[in-house]
Amino acid sequence: MKINIMRDFDYCTTSRAKRALLNHLQKLWLYFLVVATPFAAQANYVSIAKTTTLETRLSTSMQSVRATLWNAMGMPNTVLSGKALYGGGDFSLDFVAAEPYSYNHSTGGGAFDDRTVGTDIVESLEGGDFSCGDIVTFFTKVKVDAGATGAQTIGLDYSFLADATGQSGVALADIMYVGVNYGAVSGGDGAGGTDAGISDDGGSVATLSGEHITGDGTLFNDNDLVGTVTVTDLEAGETVVVRVDVLIACDPGSSPTGNLQGAITAGLVIDPEDDNISVGNQTVPFKNVNKIQFPDCVLPAAGPVCAGATTTHTATSDVAAATYTWTISGTSSGAAFAGGGTTKTTTAAAGVLSSSVDVVAGGEGSYTLSVVISKRGYGDQSCNTVVVVNPNPVVYMLTGDDYCAGDAALGSLTLSDSEMDVMYQLKNAANVDVQAAKTGSGEALIWTGIAAGTGYYVVATGAAPSNCHTQTAPASVTENPLPNADAGTNKELTCTTTSINLSGSSTTAGVTYSWMASNGGHIVSGADSATPLVDAAGTYTLTVTNPATGCVNTDVVEVTRNANLPDINVHTNGLPVLRCDNTSVTLLGYSSIAGVTYSWTGPNGFTSTEQNPTITVAGTYTLTVTNPVNGCVASASIDISDQTQAPGANAGPDKELNCSITSVILEGSSESTHELSYQWYTLAGNIIPPTTEESITVDAPGTYVLRVTDILTSCFSTDTVEVTQDNTLPNVGILSKYNPRYDCEPIDTLIAVTSTKDAFLLWAGPGGFTSDEDTIVVTVEGEYSLTVRNPENGCSAMAKATVFFTKPAIADAGPDKVITCAATTVMLDGGFATDKSGLVVWEARDGGHIVSGRYELNPVVDAAGTYVLHVRGYINSCSTTDTVRVTSDFTKPNITAQGGTLDCDTGTLQLMGASTTEGVSYSWTGPDGYSTNEQNPIVSVAGEYTLTVTASSNGCSSTMAVMVLAQPTVPQPEIVCYEINFDTDEHGLITSTTTEAGVVDIFGRKRNPDGSIADENHAAIFDSQAPTGDDDDLYTTDWGNVLIINQDLGDEPNDNQWGGALIVDFSAFGPVTMTSLKALDIDSYEDWSWVYLYDGDGNELYKVQLQPLGDNSKQTVDLGNTKGVMWMKVELDGTGVEYVGSGAIDDIRFCIETEGEDPCVRTAPATEILATAFPMPFADRTTVEFTSNADQKYTVQLFDSRGRMVKELKVGTARAGEIISVEVDGRDLPNGMYIAHIVGESGVKKSIKLINRK
Repeated sequence: MKINIMRDFDYCTTSRAKRALLNHLQKLWLYFLVVATPFAAQANYVSIAKTTTLETRLSTSMQSVRATLWNAMGMPNTVLSGKALYGGGDFSLDFVAAEPYSYNHSTGGGAFDDRTVGTDIVESLEGGDFSCGDIVTFFTKVKVDAGATGAQTIGLDYSFLADATGQSGVALADIMYVGVNYGAVSGGDGAGGTDAGISDDGGSVATLSGEHITGDGTLFNDNDLVGTVTVTDLEAGETVVVRVDVLIACDPGSSPTGNLQGAITAGLVIDPEDDNISVGNQTVPFKNVNKIQFPDCVLPAAGPVCAGATTTHTATSDVAAATYTWTISGTSSGAAFAGGGTTKTTTAAAGVLSSSVDVVAGGEGSYTLSVVISKRGYGDQSCNTVVVVNPNPVVYMLTGDDYCAGDAALGSLTLSDSEMDVMYQLKNAANVDVQAAKTGSGEALIWTGIAAGTGYYVVATGAAPSNCHTQTAPASVTENPLPNADAGTNKELTCTTTSINLSGSSTTAGVTYSWMASNGGHIVSGADSATPLVDAAGTYTLTVTNPATGCVNTDVVEVTRNANLPDINVHTNGLPVLRCDNTSVTLLGYSSIAGVTYSWTGPNGFTSTEQNPTITVAGTYTLTVTNPVNGCVASASIDISDQTQAPGANAGPDKELNCSITSVILEGSSESTHELSYQWYTLAGNIIPPTTEESITVDAPGTYVLRVTDILTSCFSTDTVEVTQDNTLPNVGILSKYNPRYDCEPIDTLIAVTSTKDAFLLWAGPGGFTSDEDTIVVTVEGEYSLTVRNPENGCSAMAKATVFFTKPAIADAGPDKVITCAATTVMLDGGFATDKSGLVVWEARDGGHIVSGRYELNPVVDAAGTYVLHVRGYINSCSTTDTVRVTSDFTKPNITAQGGTLDCDTGTLQLMGASTTEGVSYSWTGPDGYSTNEQNPIVSVAGEYTLTVTASSNGCSSTMAVMVLAQPTVPQPEIVCYEINFDTDEHGLITSTTTEAGVVDIFGRKRNPDGSIADENHAAIFDSQAPTGDDDDLYTTDWGNVLIINQDLGDEPNDNQWGGALIVDFSAFGPVTMTSLKALDIDSYEDWSWVYLYDGDGNELYKVQLQPLGDNSKQTVDLGNTKGVMWMKVELDGTGVEYVGSGAIDDIRFCIETEGEDPCVRTAPATEILATAFPMPFADRTTVEFTSNADQKYTVQLFDSRGRMVKELKVGTARAGEIISVEVDGRDLPNGMYIAHIVGESGVKKSIKLINRK
């Protein structure tokens, strides 16, 4: 399309009408260009209307399009021309940002000067140059037309993104300053450091109004920060630089992505008259916000500490002059800041990046110190540290134990208690350790051997790592003198002086006395006085104690006794016994001491001073002998026993003889313990010898006499006993209730008859019958006897009776029967068990059924059940019954049958029939009247076949039908086509994309400027409608995302200019059929660019060269419907310049053809290798496992996707069925597809695909 526009005006005219006309013509021209150009040429362009993408730029169209535009308008092809094009009225605007390194980011600044990009200003900002909370300075250079009239006032509407275009988390949040950039400024090249870009009379003023956040008024929520800046006193020919400072705010903890931007969205002449200013697209992009430095919060760990200890904590950040809000929490009771409280706020001084607090630890536990670092624009950054508080050991009381002079053990110190695992060190007043430290045991601790002194104390130290310690109050140990002790002179006791007082004393005042007896001594009283009374010879020790000091001293005194007793001897002139044959005894007394006196005492007040008196009374007699020298006496006693007592005789109780007891034992006895003799006598009775035993046996009634004699003393006693007899017999009789009996009941009742009270009864009868009842019921014929025994004397008598009955007919139902599928009725075998006869009738129960013969002995039945035979006798009409069971066996035999499909080659199939039931027969039927009795017949006609299996045991049958299918046909293949357009993938680096067919791996092999190939994957998704980097020639209006080789590994897509290859791997679900792809921006630099298609073994299947159609050109590449493709390579290269090549691909079209499987099973090859790999895909390592069905040698090699061998993995011999494992180390392998070839010596080869994806 050709466009002719008349242009006849002065670009810098002074006429407002002309300027307005120019403005309208420019807009018309641009509108016409935007609408018409896309249809006339393939070119990148940007509308003056604000688009939905942030990277839309007015002056980013291709050079060819811009040149056409400017030439048509008679203007130079420069960026300034593009910007001036949109100046409306008397004004032109140039909106840029101050060069980030030309000013302090905490205050804003910089100078427009001569607009040197990279020194004074930038047209695009980068996140890596800023931190959260920084101020970004924007400049708007306002140039007033030289032909303008009067001083004018304009309003400029600014808009800043309050949220990132990707993930939220950063915003241009507040306009901090607005003004004309007058005065000395950082980097100013004008006089006195002023902004050289300003040329006016210094009277302009810039003010801000209407600042607010759009939408819901919040940051980080897809809203904008907007405001209007009014600039006054703008006069003809002046140039004013308006400075706008904007604060960067961050959302702590977020990870923002994408961009920000600042823009002038509208301009208006306010005074002297309203007029629009065409601002065009005055935009400054702020890229890569993910590189903005977020503030941090660092609070180092501390502790553990001891309870009550003070710790200084310092938090740091990369934000100066921030506010620090501190809080204390936790289980350490009482933990607080020095000075009190658990919250505190501090503020760092200007330029200071840290702040400190002192924390006093509380009790045992832990406290958490948290701090929130805040500063406007930086958000709140928080961190904390947990400090463990260890307990201090408990302070126990230390007390001293004094000691007395001369005590080698010295004194001691006692700690009232101790804690486990705490060390206790005793120290003296000079702070020197005394003895080794002790370990706490949960009990008191004692230090012994402590010399006298003052100022002793104990230091308690807790277990490591805390080592917290406490200290006791001081204690002292004193050495005290011993008190004086005097036990007095030795003493003597006699038989007349039996007790005496000792004479103890002490010269020490206030002492106490204590005596102790030893060596036989005995203290009667006064053991705690100075003069105790004692009554035994021995050693007496006096202990004198000074209560004031506790010291003691001792002395001893000896007490002896003169108490020699006279000797004495007492005996009799014979045995000391009085007996029936000896009634008196003479006592004899004697002593060897001359001059002694004798004195006897005895029973009944007996006394005598004779040396040898005679006595006639038994008892104890005592002789006392007195020594006239010391008054000591001796005594001795002798016992005279009395043996004149009769022994006593007991002939025992009276006895009785009867029918049961024909003899009795007479039980004689005596209570005497002496040696005795026994003699029995009788007049009418009879003694069974011997008669001289203590007990005798007698068998006749009468009176019996026992005489007992004491052999030692000749004393004797007698006693008598009576024996009587009872032999009376009981009377007995039997009474019958029925006998004989002629009815149906074979029973009789017999009654015992006797007059003997409480007699014992015993019946006996046929078959071992017995009973002890008065009345018995009998059902068996025969003789019965009754024996009656008198319980009082055991005498018995007997009576007898005979019982007989008439006999009934006995039924016999015969053996059990079985009904089967073959025998559906059976005949029962009824009869009589005896030789009797009678009437017969059958009864069917439990489901039974009688077909015929109910009143006969042999009926016919046809159902399982219980059958009862009833028989009644002709003579006595007595009835009996018997039962028989009829069961059924209709169990069908087990059956299995298998059909199938007629063989692909022979057209036949062998039917398979089977049964687990023994002794069955087989029968097949099928189409066209087919039948056979073979178990497994071979058939050749498709259709339904039925197998019948019959059991020989019961004639029951089972059937089963199977299908025989005709020879199968191979189905037609199914073809499904897909397209990869990358529109759902995120911008930036990519390793794979997901299609409806599955995951497709992508690898970008980047060529470096020196021709080497980078190891990393540089494949990237590029937005062709919003180009980034310097890739305007990849701009399209309708392609969306495309695939490129990225220049670096950064987040911003940027097409690599040195060539390389894009590899698209379909191996996850391939092979595929490739149809076409689209290529973008293939010009003369890419005149040797090709598309290659490969199979799974790396064999090239197809290639086609890309056509160099020119800059920003588009083309569709026909891939020839190539089948069997596993991966595709697009090589970007050229011949004109060394190491060159760029461009993009899109809309990769491929199809997957699902072949119809051959349903026929073929014979497997003689040798086969089966292989698998896991895990897959893999990052570091994977394992290939394979088996061979035959013994053979093998070699395993690894190839890359281009068919080049990478390494030999393993060589060996595989046994048939053995699992061989081969490890593949992929840590040094680039991402991509690899092929493991397993080659056997038999010529069999197995290849397995490996995907390395890190």
